Amino acid sequence: MKKYELTDATIEYIGHTLHRIRAVRSFGDVKKGELGGFLESEINLTHEGNCWVAENARISGAAQVNQNAQVFGFAQVSGDTQIFGEARIFGFAQVSGFAQVFGKARIFDFAQVSGDTQIFGKAEVSGNAVVCGDAVVAGTNDYIVFKNWWSSGRHFTWTRSNNMWKVGCFYGKGEELIAKAYEDSEKSCREYERVVKYVESILTEEPGPIHYNRCAICHRPIPFKGKSRIELSDTRGNTERVEGLCQECYLKFYNAIKGQGRGLV
Repeated sequence: MKKYELTDATIEYIGHTLHRIRAVRSFGDVKKGELGGFLESEINLTHEGNCWVAENARISGAAQVNQNAQVFGFAQVSGDTQIFGEARIFGFAQVSGFAQVFGKARIFDFAQVSGDTQIFGKAEVSGNAVVCGDAVVAGTNDYIVFKNWWSSGRHFTWTRSNNMWKVGCFYGKGEELIAKAYEDSEKSCREYERVVKYVESILTEEPGPIHYNRCAICHRPIPFKGKSRIELSDTRGNTERVEGLCQECYLKFYNAIKGQGRGLV
């Protein structure tokens, strides 16, 4: 049963035509007839669960909002992004690429998330943070945002899981950042080197990068303990085992097996 419809109210967004949505039934905190944000198509927002896109938020491309996730404010979600669980994207945040945001993660203010980044748990990515590449953020200590106080005043981000730096158009390791800064000026090189050494001292005291187990089916990180192993048996007593599943894939596997009339050990 559909919970919303695409209206004729449209906007143009980075070469895509987006439609404002309207709820056709009440669910969660959304009332029937309530206007929501903008979608390119119904691919962007599932009709299941209490997920919703509100206010002036924009979802385009193959991006999907699922389960009980919420996107609102002036947030922008595009590419092949997956937003699910209890995740919240709001403010002027931007999420793109193949990023996955789930659990109770929050992305807001002017934060940008892209690439194959995974944000989950109770992580908050905010302010002027730019998290990209294959970074994994599960908590506040998984990234640091610095400010270039010596010249431009712009912000730049370090991510712990892959020990990478994002400074403007630059993305790379600390030694590469220092070398690049040296091309600009000796002062710039000296200040970036000071910041990189500070981060290296953090890694010395708190070894990293952090490695997470990944689901055997969807390859998402498994940030919690739970039913990560499923054992199946047939009528002849033969047993097969699949290990290392996230909660979502475990439930899908469980329901599929029940439909086949097979049992769990």
